[in-house]
This record gives sequence, structure tokens and C-alpha cells, in this order.
Amino acid sequence: MDGERRRLLVGTAGGLAALAGCSSPFEFGSSGSDATGEGGSQNLGDGYHAPSLEERPDGWEVTDTRRSTFEREKFGVGVKGYASTKVYEETALREAVSEKTRGQFDGRLATFFATKINLTGEATAAAGVDRISEFAKDRFEGELDNQNLGNVREVEPGGSTPDVGGEVYEYRGEYETPEISRTVDVPDVGTRELVIPADTLPVAGLVSVWKPSNGVAYVGGGAFPAANYAQEDTISITSEAGDGIDLVVRVNLGIDPGALRSDVVTMTEQVG
Repeated sequence: MDGERRRLLVGTAGGLAALAGCSSPFEFGSSGSDATGEGGSQNLGDGYHAPSLEERPDGWEVTDTRRSTFEREKFGVGVKGYASTKVYEETALREAVSEKTRGQFDGRLATFFATKINLTGEATAAAGVDRISEFAKDRFEGELDNQNLGNVREVEPGGSTPDVGGEVYEYRGEYETPEISRTVDVPDVGTRELVIPADTLPVAGLVSVWKPSNGVAYVGGGAFPAANYAQEDTISITSEAGDGIDLVVRVNLGIDPGALRSDVVTMTEQVG
């Protein structure tokens, strides 16, 4: 039965890689520059300055860095933004799930991004939090849609949020987990079918936008499961379930959405 339990775990966990596939609203290519996530803001040249975290919770590691530019002009007056992003993953959770599934599943479950935007041009003052938020929110929603999440929508923040002196937006989506069934042989009894029913797993996303000065703005946030994945099926190997000897198969990935949200909030407040 241990082998069947592992296969059930793999079948459900395999789809969860989509939960945190989104990284940053400013995702236009990749750069290998500075993948440490430590220290002060670093000048990467050509107007880019890498964001930094004063500290980060245990388990989170830098997995990618990206750079992009955008320009806006009206009546001959414009602004240009140089966005530098670092992407982090909760690797400790990933390793824990991989261990539970005996290495048969190894995918992202929670990610965080930090973007620093260096603004230049005559209209930097006009590039306010509201304007930057419009762009960031549109990109973030698109990233969630691209991960095959259903019912993606903006909601009122429903928990702790970063205190960054700007705007904070929360999103919810739903990942449909498929029904998983296995026929197993029970010694001296015969075959029985184990069924983990189809379900919907909620996904949360947080995006914060703030601008401490005319020349610098920040966007930070992440995506993570908003609930643990835990299912079970009970079948009887003697008569009806609940009467005689029952066989119970449980699937529990041990995800703590409250801790993941707290990590995203803490890291957002550390971005500089």
C-alpha cells in the first residue's frame, strides 16, 4: 500500500507546480547578474539597480534575475523605467514535498519576486503609484492566467498585508485537481478501487507597489497555495465502509498557507 499511497501523492502534487509559476509582472527576458539576494542595491549598468532584501525567512532562495525597460511619453514629455527583478522560491517546502513523494515530484509551490524600478526623464513625478500599479496588476493577472488557474480575480485583502506606504492588491484563483483512482489488490480479499475525488484548490497572490522618491519605485509580491492539499478515501475490505475492517488512504502535502503569506509579507517589507 505504501507504493499506492506514493502514486496518489504524485498524481495530485504533479499539478500543483502551476500554483506558483508566476514570478513578476516585469518578466521580459532573463539576466544572470547577481543571484545572491543579499547586500545593498547594486548598480547593474545601463540604468538598472538590483533590489535587495535586508533579510529573508529560512527556506527561500534566489532562483532567477530579470531586467526590462518601459517608456511612456505624452506631449513630448516622457519617463523611462529600468526594472530589475529577483525571483525567490520556497525551496524548503519544495524539498519537503519531494521527500514525501520519494523524489517523484519536484516542482515549485511558492514564489516571491522583488522589482526595483529606476525612473528617468522629465515626467518621473507623474509616474505615480497608481500608474505603475495599472501596469503591474495587468501583468500579474496575466501571469496567473498563464498558469491554468480558473476564476482569477482581484479581492479585498483578507489577511496580513505589507506595510510599505503604497498600494497592496490581492488576487485569488482556483486550481482544479483531477479525480485520481487506483485499483489495488488486497491479499485474501480481492481488488478494491481507491478514489481521491476531484477538487478545487485556492491560490492566493499578493502585489504591492510603492514609490519612496521620484526616481525609484518598487513592486513586490508572490503567489502561493491558499489552503493545504489534504484528501482521503476509505474503503472496506470486509463489507461496507465503517463496518468491519476499513482501508484508509490519506494524501496530505503539509502546506501551511498562513506561514507562506507571512513570509511574502515579511519579504515585501524588506525590499530596498
